[in-house]
Amino acid sequence: MAPAFRLSLKAKVTDNMSHLMVDFTQERSLLQNLHFLPVPSTPEIIVPDCCVVNNSISLVWSMPDGEDSGIQHYVLEHRKNNFPGPPRAKEEQPWMVVEGIQGTEHTLTSKRNRFSRQDNGNN
Repeated sequence: MAPAFRLSLKAKVTDNMSHLMVDFTQERSLLQNLHFLPVPSTPEIIVPDCCVVNNSISLVWSMPDGEDSGIQHYVLEHRKNNFPGPPRAKEEQPWMVVEGIQGTEHTLTSKRNRFSRQDNGNN
């Protein structure tokens, strides 16, 4: 006896896949219209105004002409170097970071192998 009905499972394939498309034209135009601020140059250290006294170092720097108008603060990175000459790989100390310096001068003081921040009135 033959079955009363026959079941056939075939995937329906369509060329129209528009229901799966995403339109990014608005986002593309927004991204193309973005304008970023230029990165400022590295500050120049004013060597005659810097000094090292009693385990502390006072640094003074300035920005190249015309580049200081958009700067909100400075970040100072330093590391301890207890030996003459260039640092050696196995004795290399980690970099320490001082953030949020408002002025163009800063003093670091060494206390038992650690540097502490000292306010100069400008930072």
